[in-house]
Amino acid sequence: MLRHSKDPYTDRKVTKRFARLAQEPRIRVMLSDIGAIDPQDESLARPCGDEEKYPEKCTGPGDQAQQPVEENPMDRVDSVFRGQTETIGEWLIRHQIPSKSGKFRFYHGTPKAGGATDELREGSLLADSPEEAIHYTGRDRGLEPNQINVHELWLSPDELNGGHFASLRKAIKLGKGPGQEGGSEGSGALSGHDLLLIHDQARLQHADSPEQIQGLTDAWNAAKGAIYTKPEIFSDPETTEQLALQLGTLIEPRNKGRYRHVPATFGPGKPPAVDPDKVPRAMQQLWMAYSEQLLEPDEWYHEFEKVHPLEDGNGRLGDLMWKIAKVRKGEEWPNTHPPDLFGTDESQFSAEKNKG
Repeated sequence: MLRHSKDPYTDRKVTKRFARLAQEPRIRVMLSDIGAIDPQDESLARPCGDEEKYPEKCTGPGDQAQQPVEENPMDRVDSVFRGQTETIGEWLIRHQIPSKSGKFRFYHGTPKAGGATDELREGSLLADSPEEAIHYTGRDRGLEPNQINVHELWLSPDELNGGHFASLRKAIKLGKGPGQEGGSEGSGALSGHDLLLIHDQARLQHADSPEQIQGLTDAWNAAKGAIYTKPEIFSDPETTEQLALQLGTLIEPRNKGRYRHVPATFGPGKPPAVDPDKVPRAMQQLWMAYSEQLLEPDEWYHEFEKVHPLEDGNGRLGDLMWKIAKVRKGEEWPNTHPPDLFGTDESQFSAEKNKG
């Protein structure tokens, strides 16, 4: 059932608009995710015939009186679109902002130079993609992408203002950055190049849903944090393997922290990957070579991809392990993808499903 605000006039307008929006199944899912409707209730509240005279007695299906509940920030009349007032909830739906657990994902760019930024001020403009945050920050401040930190922010509706661009309704604290503790939940800083590479890698691998991009971002944060804060992890084959399996699960949860147990192929005319029962032994040797740096990063990456140890996400995990190997050799974290050793990409890989 649609939540009502304390203002009868706003309540009537919101009820009518949300009732129209909620006829679309995709919109119903979004409204349910942000708590605007009850997913268990197939009906929607409707305005009653005498609402102008008795707004407090407006009823829903079954003619049971609706009791006003605590104001929902999604119902706040916040901006004007095509000459009509618009709630923040309608603004978020119209712009198709990705949501999770009632929070919405935005980005904001800040300069790397001049010290770390630990707070964003009220009124700070928000972008809906890393590319947009980099573009406007670079344009307004005369900066290159590698001079910009891009903050990923998960914000609730009561922290947002709508309009031509979304902006902060109030100041918020930021995290300390990738792989570091502290700061507000759901926020962190990656370089502009990092986020561009994440989105480009996700696109190349045909793994660019909001959940997959978030998974790769989380794994990227963890990998970069580990090599710069706890590099000793990678001197031991067992701890390296444990971390790699954790990264693989962040990238694709269905990996479940283990190696694949189904056959894998790379496409027509190409030899299959290592048999599933031989994957653990092959990876044991590869992790030994990785920790002792017996192979160059490109060579190790090539062998890793030939084994293809995971059910899904091998290209993305291989990319991160290749970058870590480069840093271990004294280089900077690469602002490029690994070499295309196969003339293909992860999207052409398939793991045969176990039908038993």
